[in-house]
Amino acid sequence: MCSRLLLPVLAAAGLCGCVTSTNVNTNQTAAGGAPAARPASPRIIVVRQVPHVFVVATGRRTRLSSFLSLNVDCSRAAYYTVRIVAPPAHGTASVEQGRYYPNYPPANPHSVCNASPQDGMALFYQSAPGYLGPDLLEVQAIAPDGRAQLIDYHLDVK
Repeated sequence: MCSRLLLPVLAAAGLCGCVTSTNVNTNQTAAGGAPAARPASPRIIVVRQVPHVFVVATGRRTRLSSFLSLNVDCSRAAYYTVRIVAPPAHGTASVEQGRYYPNYPPANPHSVCNASPQDGMALFYQSAPGYLGPDLLEVQAIAPDGRAQLIDYHLDVK
């Protein structure tokens, strides 16, 4: 019963673009037409997250998100790769490396890292001067372990 319900849900997710996958393995040949000796490429899965919604003050530079990858001892594990896929129409967005406070939940072993700023990446937004209304931007964040996320930021500029 459960599998009959799960299959249509997964199929619908694939059709609506919520989950996309790409197989990055290519067939290449070596001299003489034999297949080249290469390890199989991993399958990369990109997940579209639920949109993030923010109210921001017009003209004010606002940090929307931080992207941190920390070890349990709070040392930096590696940096995220963060790209702006679709820039905002009524302002500017930037990704900057710096020190930011993490926000791990109390039950997470990394929550001790919340007490001090840590090395990472952050996404900033600033509207055009005097602009009031909606704005939207899309960001791709790739974690050090290869997990990729597409994140829509819906902004209400007031």
